[in-house]
Amino acid sequence: MTAYRKPLEHTADAGLLVCGPTLEELFMQAVKGLAELVSDYEEINPGGKEKTFELKAPDRESLLVDFLNEILYKINSENWFPSGGNCVIENSSLKASLRGEVKSSSSVKNEVKAATYHKLKLEKDEEGFRTEIYFDL
Repeated sequence: MTAYRKPLEHTADAGLLVCGPTLEELFMQAVKGLAELVSDYEEINPGGKEKTFELKAPDRESLLVDFLNEILYKINSENWFPSGGNCVIENSSLKASLRGEVKSSSSVKNEVKAATYHKLKLEKDEEGFRTEIYFDL
């Protein structure tokens, strides 16, 4: 399976269809999709400031929502925009190292409040992993 993300239409929220051959790649595609939603992703310095994240959750869906909400916290509180990185997922734990850039608040093109559980279902098939994730705007 080729990893990708695609915007999904929704009336009050923004959604992404996210796929990846591994769970880690799916999570990183979700990070990139979030970054594209809130900023001009191509303009973020890929060699910028590093942030690390360590999270535990009761399941993979909760882990994804928590991870994206932690990134949103960094965007909203520190004006730090992610440009890429990597993560390792074991059971319901995540360790991630992301690079990004601190930019002015005017770099925000869409104000995203939170990742939500709306229609959230993380599925695995023969090609890899896929999910739909919606963000409250």
